[in-house]
Amino acid sequence: MNYRNVHSTENCESNDCHVFDWLSWSVCEGNCGFQSQYRERHMCCDVYVRPHDQEHCLKHCNLDPDFPLNDTQNCRICENGGTLNILSCTCDVHYHGDCCQDVVKCSDNPCKHGTCQDTPSSFYCTCDPGYKGVDCDTRKACSDGISCQHGGSCRDTGSPGFQCHCTRKYNGEFCENALTCHDAPCLNGGICTDVGGSFQCKCPYTHTGDVCETALSCSDTPCQNLGTCSGPPGNFHCNCPPTYKGDICDTALTCHDTPCLNGGICTDVGASFQCKCPYTHTGDVCETALSCSDTPCQNLGTCSGPLGNFHCNCPPTYKGDICDTALTCHDTPCLNGGICTDVGASFQCKCPYTHTGDVCETALSCSDTPCQNLGTCSGPPGNFHCNCPPTYKGDICDTAKTCVDGPCLNGGLCNDNVPTPGFTCNCPYTYHGIICEKVKKCADNPCIHGQCQDTSTSFTCSCDPKYKGPTCNVLETCSSNPCLHGTCTDTSSGFKCTCVPQYMGLKCDTRKTCSSHPCLHGTCTDAFSGFLCRCDVSYTGTVCDTLITCASQPCQHGTCTDSPTGFKCACESSYTGVQCDTDIDQANELLLPEWFPYLEYTLLSMVSLVGVMAMGCFFLKCCQAFGVIGKKDDDDEDHENQYEDYKRYKRDSIVPLDDRKPPSFKIHTGLEF
Repeated sequence: MNYRNVHSTENCESNDCHVFDWLSWSVCEGNCGFQSQYRERHMCCDVYVRPHDQEHCLKHCNLDPDFPLNDTQNCRICENGGTLNILSCTCDVHYHGDCCQDVVKCSDNPCKHGTCQDTPSSFYCTCDPGYKGVDCDTRKACSDGISCQHGGSCRDTGSPGFQCHCTRKYNGEFCENALTCHDAPCLNGGICTDVGGSFQCKCPYTHTGDVCETALSCSDTPCQNLGTCSGPPGNFHCNCPPTYKGDICDTALTCHDTPCLNGGICTDVGASFQCKCPYTHTGDVCETALSCSDTPCQNLGTCSGPLGNFHCNCPPTYKGDICDTALTCHDTPCLNGGICTDVGASFQCKCPYTHTGDVCETALSCSDTPCQNLGTCSGPPGNFHCNCPPTYKGDICDTAKTCVDGPCLNGGLCNDNVPTPGFTCNCPYTYHGIICEKVKKCADNPCIHGQCQDTSTSFTCSCDPKYKGPTCNVLETCSSNPCLHGTCTDTSSGFKCTCVPQYMGLKCDTRKTCSSHPCLHGTCTDAFSGFLCRCDVSYTGTVCDTLITCASQPCQHGTCTDSPTGFKCACESSYTGVQCDTDIDQANELLLPEWFPYLEYTLLSMVSLVGVMAMGCFFLKCCQAFGVIGKKDDDDEDHENQYEDYKRYKRDSIVPLDDRKPPSFKIHTGLEF
C-alpha cells in the first residue's frame, strides 16, 4: 500500500483524508484454477501525521482500521478461443477443460447424433439424418432440405427442430414405414383390409378418412340423392326421398318396393323406377296432391275444385283432364263460318272478317277498328261495314287498288307502283288529289313562277319572265326564239339576250330612245323609228362606239397615223381638212391674186348666189314644214347622206386663204336657219 501526502501525484492540496476511486484491476495471472488479480485506491493524509502509515492515517481520518484500500479477486483466462462467462469458460467444440486447454477427441464422445472420426487436429462428426452441426447437436429445420416421404408434410416445431407429419398409412421420423392391418390402424369401427404392402379401411357411414378418423356431420352433406340430415357429428340420421333408401340414401328403390302412391303406376327404369301419376297428384312417387294454386291446367285452361280433386275448363283449342291435348279439324272447332285447316298436331281457323279468335268465337265491332288503312266503320257488331279510302278496297280495306281498278278521275293517268303495292295518279294541271278528285284553285298555289287568278272553272297563270307553261313551270330556252332583236344564249337560269344597239329589254323588244343615252361619242336625236346619233369626227357606228383608225383609210389625200384619240391625217400639199378631202387649188381658183379687177363682178355674183340660195332654202323649208313637200320616213337614210352633203358643202364653200380647216358643218332641221 502506498501512502500519499499532499506532495503525491493525486491532488491532495487542502483535501486531507480524501479517498480516491479504485484503480483498474491488474492482469490475471497464475495457473488454470488458481488465477487472480488485484487493485488499489489512494487517500490523502496530512504529511505531519507520524508515523506516516496506513494505520495512523486511517486513525487520523477517523476511518475504521479495516477500511479497504486494496482488493484481490479470482479470475480466469479461456484458451483456444474460449469465451469467458463470469468465471466459467465456454469452449470451442474442439476443446474442453476449465480453461479450454485440452483438445477434444472421439474418446470424449463429442458427436451427439452421429459417428466420430479422429483427425490430427481434433475430430470429425458424420451426423445422423435430421441433424447438423460440428458435433451433430442441432436438429435440422424444414428449410435444411428435409423431405418427408409418402406424402408426409414437414413442419418446424422450434425446439427440437423439424417434425414430419405422416399420412395415416405411414409412420417413422421421415414417414418411411408403411402401416399394415397388424398395426390396427382403422378407427371408429372401420374394417381393415391389407392391400399389397399397405392397408385400406372401410369406414362406417358416420366417419371418413384413411383410418376413419374423421366424424362426419350434417354440414358435410353425407346424405345422398337429396336426403335430409339430422343429428350430432358421428351419429347423424338421413331422411331419404321417396325414391331412395339406405343409411345415406344411396340405394335406389325399384317397383318391387311398390313406391308409387295415390294410384300411380310404377315402371322399372334401369336400376330405378318411374311413377306415372294421376293428373291430380305429382312427385317422384305421386306423393303430392295438386291444387289450383299449382296451375295444373295447361294451355291457358282455368282451374276449379278442391286439393287433389280439381277440374280444368279448357280453351277452345284444347281438351283433356288438364287441357294437354290439342283439338284438330276432326273436332270441327271453328265457329261462325270459320274454315278449319290442320296444322301439324293442331289446327287453324280462317275466320270471316266480322269475327276473330282461335275458333272465330268473338264478333268484331267498330270499336275494334277492324277497317284498315284509314277506312271508316259503321254497323252493328258481327255485321259492320267498311268505307274504304280511294286507294284501298276489300271488306276491311286491306287490298291496295291498282290501275286495273281505274281509280284516277278527270282524265288523270294511272301508274302502278313497283315494287310496292298501290298506284299513282298523274293529274291534269287543273286537278289534284290522290285520284285527281279536286279542282285546283289559286289557294293551292299552282303557279310556280307567276301570278295566279281564279276562274269559274279553275285558274289561269301570268308567268314571270323566262317561264312559260300552264303553271309557269317551264324555264324558257333559246329554242323558242325569245330574243326579238338580238342573239340568244342558254344559261342555267334560262335564256339570255344580247340585243342589237337600237334595242334593249329582257327579250330585246324595246326600241332605244335618246333618254337612254345610247350615243357614246356623239349627239343623239330622237326619230320616228328610234334615235339617230351624229358622231364626233373620230368615231363611227350606230351608237358612235367605234374609234375610226387608219385601217378604214379615212385620209383621202394624205397619210394616216393612229393615236389614242383616233386617226390623224398628214395631207398632201394641195389638200386640207380632217380627212384631207378639200382641194386647196380649187378653192384658190376663186381667190386668185389677180382678183382685184374682178372684184365688182365677184361681189355681184356672190350676192346673187346667196340671195337665190336663201330664197330657195326658205321656200323648201316652208314647204316641208307645211307638208307640201314630204320628208323621207327613214331617218337612217338622212344619216347615210349626211357625210356626202357635208363634202358637197365643203366643195361649194369659199375657204379663206388663212384658214387651213373647213368651217364646222351643222345640220339644220325644221324652220331653223
